[in-house]
Amino acid sequence: MKKKMIGSFLLVFTVMCFMCLNSILFAAPASQSPDPQNQIADNSIKQSILTDYQQHYASSLDSAKSDFNGSSGSFQNATLGNGIAYYQIADDHTDPFIFAGYIFPIELDGKELGTVYANNDSGEWKIFRVNNVKDYTQSVNKAKSNVNTGDKTKVIDDMRYGISALYINGGDGEHIVDLHKGSDFKKKPYSDFKNSIDKVRLDNQNMKSKTKDGAIQFGSGSVNVNNNDKSNHTYIYLLIAAVAFLFPVFYLLRNKRTVKP
Repeated sequence: MKKKMIGSFLLVFTVMCFMCLNSILFAAPASQSPDPQNQIADNSIKQSILTDYQQHYASSLDSAKSDFNGSSGSFQNATLGNGIAYYQIADDHTDPFIFAGYIFPIELDGKELGTVYANNDSGEWKIFRVNNVKDYTQSVNKAKSNVNTGDKTKVIDDMRYGISALYINGGDGEHIVDLHKGSDFKKKPYSDFKNSIDKVRLDNQNMKSKTKDGAIQFGSGSVNVNNNDKSNHTYIYLLIAAVAFLFPVFYLLRNKRTVKP
């Protein structure tokens, strides 16, 4: 009786393992943040990012102060400016851009010394990147001098393609204004920009089969086009499932052979 109870327990345990693994392996991907109605982060988001900055980044930035020229003050006394909504290039062609998060300037002693990138990670707004790009707000405002009444704008920032630009959609068509340092902040036809992106996508597809590790260089940034981590985790989960299935089988067979007639 005791052996039968143990065998039943192991079978139930195996079924539960498969159910858990199924939910892990085939879970639906997390949905992206919806396109915000306001292109400036609200106070609750800004406060969350400021708290994250003060708790996890300020002291580290003080240690790297030489990379942030412009102030002798402590980054622990810095504040964050208004968060500007930014978008990335969409992987499909249903919509050219997707909302990615907010960019906050780091302000210290009346100067913008860097930028903080924040996104919504599983329902919680967190910092995921900090850089020493100065005067980001000033660059955006210069680019917006090209905007006419009624025009719609989006800040496009995608390190995969080395892009930082202002997209303008208005009565005279679609245009792009480069936000990088040294830009002339003049409108360029969006069609030229789109053709460049399409070319990079094509180069990416051609180079994936030619690179050993899948790391492709795009302008100032690089992206790993292979999802090796997910594949490795899948193999681990399958191994666990196999062990969970085979263990009770071997246990039952072993006990069956040892039972005396």
